[in-house]
Amino acid sequence: MAALAAWGLAGVSAVAGPAPGPQVVVSGDWTLTVEGTGIPTLSDLTALPTGWESPMPVARATIRRAGGRSPGWQVLIRRVDGLWPSGVTLEACLTDQGRGGTVQSPYRCSDRSFVEVGTQDALFFWGSGNPSDVGIGLRLSGISVDVPPGIYMTAVVYTIVAGSP
Repeated sequence: MAALAAWGLAGVSAVAGPAPGPQVVVSGDWTLTVEGTGIPTLSDLTALPTGWESPMPVARATIRRAGGRSPGWQVLIRRVDGLWPSGVTLEACLTDQGRGGTVQSPYRCSDRSFVEVGTQDALFFWGSGNPSDVGIGLRLSGISVDVPPGIYMTAVVYTIVAGSP
């Protein structure tokens, strides 16, 4: 009997506000497959990783139409689950600030600082101007032998709102 858990994470952009406001466009996706070969042994349990990280970066964000006299913008992050087991945590961080504009966030992959991506919006990063190619990394934790084999999916939603935090 083989155990298989496949984790599908897709980036989805959401545009908030009227058409002339700022927009965030995110591209990238990550699929993680964790396989086993039946009943785990004690060595299997002790060798189980505590978490998995995506390729860094796994996605890139671009902010559009935020120039001019804009007081700045904020990017919020959340997930919309297809099927998601309890106890499994998804987190995100910035791998780099991209090019142009100004990007700020306490969640830096280089500092091992992540924001939890839950089902409610959380502030991820903010700034001003129109940065492009802002790097995003993801991390999964809480996957254990207690999570039944299956295919689990969620979409990561990025929403931009005008203003500074």
